[in-house]
Amino acid sequence: MLFLHRLLPAGRRPHPVGLVFLLDWTGTGLLLTVAPVYFTSAHIVSATQYALAQTVASLLGLLVSVPVSGLTKRWPLRRILVGLYLWRAAAVLLLLVAHSLPVLMTGLCLLTLADRPCGPLLQSLVAESQAPDARVRLMAVARTMANIGITVGALVGGGLLALDGRPPLIGAVAGDSLSFVVAAAILIGVPGVAQARRVQPVKEAAAVRDRSILSDRRFLGLTALNGVLGMHKPMLMTALPLWIAVHSDIPHYWTGLLMAVNTVMVVGLQIPLSRAAAELAGSARAMAITGVVLAGAALGFAAAAGRGATAAIVILVAVTVLITIAEIYQSAGSWGVSFAYAPEEDRARYLAVFNLGNGARDIVGPLLLTAVIFPLGLPGWAVLAGVLSASGWQLHRSVMRSPAPPNPAEPADAASTSTP
Repeated sequence: MLFLHRLLPAGRRPHPVGLVFLLDWTGTGLLLTVAPVYFTSAHIVSATQYALAQTVASLLGLLVSVPVSGLTKRWPLRRILVGLYLWRAAAVLLLLVAHSLPVLMTGLCLLTLADRPCGPLLQSLVAESQAPDARVRLMAVARTMANIGITVGALVGGGLLALDGRPPLIGAVAGDSLSFVVAAAILIGVPGVAQARRVQPVKEAAAVRDRSILSDRRFLGLTALNGVLGMHKPMLMTALPLWIAVHSDIPHYWTGLLMAVNTVMVVGLQIPLSRAAAELAGSARAMAITGVVLAGAALGFAAAAGRGATAAIVILVAVTVLITIAEIYQSAGSWGVSFAYAPEEDRARYLAVFNLGNGARDIVGPLLLTAVIFPLGLPGWAVLAGVLSASGWQLHRSVMRSPAPPNPAEPADAASTSTP
């Protein structure tokens, strides 16, 4: 809490959403660290089977994210979020009795069914509780809290793995479940907005939205471009470790060191660098910067090929810095763009659709890098760099040529809500 207060301007108190992100990702980091090791080392499933269960759960979560977000037309947003967090708290307990692949897959699917919609719904809650010029900053604080949380969770999980038998799994599941329960309790106290106006929209307007969301080519185009610019995640989480392990003589412990560089940079720079994306034009510029910087990182991978260990380490440190800068700017830019183009009366569902680009990236990105870019070498990295740079430029151009239409006036209490 003291650290969170240092992130905020004088006289302002932390918003509950930041605490929710901290709790959520602490529990998630704990489970992500322990579960794969436990279930594979206990010979309950193989590594391939565990990956299959995760993939099936991720695909299912991707499919339900938009329909679940659409429930905000019928029920208050906070009530849905509280229900989802309590669902997650109960679903994760099923992992305690997962002694076979079908039960494990069922548990992960039930957990992910409620996990995936939470992202766009929390973002929608930020939009409802904050004035427009404060939303990106609160998301930056929330993302900083998420990075701190997943790091703390991973450290605690690593400590639990020093124990033998079932205690690591019991501790991870209990901690994850408790984090969701506390997050649900905090969400109950989040400042509300004029729920009746949003929960009971004019039927005719809602019907138009139902017909138009998939025909909104501008929004879908922005969603696709944002997904491409989100390639920083598989480049960091997949390409970098595999490059060190398979394509270089660099000691493997450098993977952890470079991940630490990424975490420290995000925690230290996400909030200050996100200030430039408070307005829509700034968000568009942030996306253009993302494309150029990420293209440089792609070319850095190509430059590291065939180098000695020392030279390759220097290059990959630079690549990590570039990927992290791109990650920070892309996150801030995507928040600003999605907030601006999601209509207020259907905001949650639009934000869920926007997040589908990230879901597709998580599925396609690792395969693209390992099965296509790696074998092609320099030509593959060069093409990827061109695509990334062009995507950033095109997104900037689309936003600047077709500004978002104004949303109806924000609720009166939004301006008075504490902002980070």
